[in-house]
Amino acid sequence: MGQKRRGERGQALVEAALIIPLLMLIAMGAVDFGRLYYSYTTIANAAREGAMCASLGGICPAGAAGAATAEVNGTLPGGVTTTVSPSGTLSAGSTVTVTVHYNFQPITTVVVGTATLPLSASASMVVQ
Repeated sequence: MGQKRRGERGQALVEAALIIPLLMLIAMGAVDFGRLYYSYTTIANAAREGAMCASLGGICPAGAAGAATAEVNGTLPGGVTTTVSPSGTLSAGSTVTVTVHYNFQPITTVVVGTATLPLSASASMVVQ
């Protein structure tokens, strides 16, 4: 039972050579999904922070876009783009919306089929 027949030598090596690329692809996909979730959570938090800053008036020295950028704090490579709507002076009772855009760059571009995935998150609050 412990002896292998002559034709079975190297069978495990062939099986490993066939399965290792698939296992690596699954592992890298899991890492990419985790990075994608982290990126989305970061920009969603940044949008909420920017909307809160805009709704409280002039409390933030850099404004809503600056507060959103400060919330990201360089954790996402390439940075984010922030838009505030409506821009300009806001009156009490009006609604302000802050949208944060980020281009996510996955590791597994072969599977995804693109070099970047656009992510965006927005938050709205009523001006005090």
